[in-house]
Amino acid sequence: MAGKSVVHGASGRYATALFSLAHDAAVLDQVETDLMGFGELLEQNAELFSFCVSSAIPFEKKSQTIQKIVTKAGGQELTVKFLGYVASRGRLGLIKNIIRDFARLMDAHRDEAVAEVTSAIAMETEQSDALLATLKAALGRDVRIEAKVDPSLLGGMIVKVGSRLVDNSIANQLTQLQRNLKEAR
Repeated sequence: MAGKSVVHGASGRYATALFSLAHDAAVLDQVETDLMGFGELLEQNAELFSFCVSSAIPFEKKSQTIQKIVTKAGGQELTVKFLGYVASRGRLGLIKNIIRDFARLMDAHRDEAVAEVTSAIAMETEQSDALLATLKAALGRDVRIEAKVDPSLLGGMIVKVGSRLVDNSIANQLTQLQRNLKEAR
């Protein structure tokens, strides 16, 4: 089962409940796939996301609509019921956090670390593979990279694994240089 204290708050409670139900029903992977797909759909479709968070639409209508969408996409029955329940309780505003928290529970279940890597430009496959190998060796366990691009870094990267942060960006190096020059005056 998933480790303790991985998720918190209302979204964590919903994610933990779904994780427990999916674990007991032996459908963890299917539910994870469904949730990730639904999360991507929300990211790609601003209209659907607006529908989910709108206070003008009755909860039951949201529930029925979301269940139809997930069913049509081939969603697992537990996922369909869960998302319908969340919608019927007026909690779709939490859905992105619920999906994030479910992913954290799955990572803990797999004993997999997540490295949030932010770079100035998208990493090439060779760079990503080398970083992955380095992180696996350093952490002694499997690692999944969540890559983001932030051009304001100018170059280099920021790597965050849990509470550990390594900022090797050019922007940070310039800030450090500026600080050192001020102290040298």
